[in-house]
Amino acid sequence: DHWSSLLDGLTIAHEADGTTTLTGPLADQARLHGVLTRLRDIGVTLIELRSAAVGTARAGGPTT
Repeated sequence: DHWSSLLDGLTIAHEADGTTTLTGPLADQARLHGVLTRLRDIGVTLIELRSAAVGTARAGGPTT
């Protein structure tokens, strides 16, 4: 997906309910702010944001 490179390499999953889930690690808070800014700039409505402890991989990262 070409959007992944614009969103710091996050994995993009299109859900059956019409939402899109972004998952993956971000190096630091500055990277998170960059992704949030890009989402804002393209008009995405953020529904939910979840944080996982470092070293854990689980579904349900930032959701748009």
